[in-house]
Amino acid sequence: HYAPNLGVYSYFRYTDNGKVMVILNKNKEAVQLDMKRYHEMLNGNQIGKDIISGENIKLFDKMEVPAKSAMIIEVD
Repeated sequence: HYAPNLGVYSYFRYTDNGKVMVILNKNKEAVQLDMKRYHEMLNGNQIGKDIISGENIKLFDKMEVPAKSAMIIEVD
């Protein structure tokens, strides 16, 4: 898990079969999350899948996390 940053808490859970990234934004505004912070756990993966919406998510540079939201992203 990672220390909260900009009011956003994030952590990873993984098994031999897969990995997910959980992002919790408690702010009243959207936040631009610097994905370089997670390079060790992303291990070169640049695309993930939001398991709630089914949308593909870019996992490089910066990612916008909506206000007062939770995201669970499947990482290959």
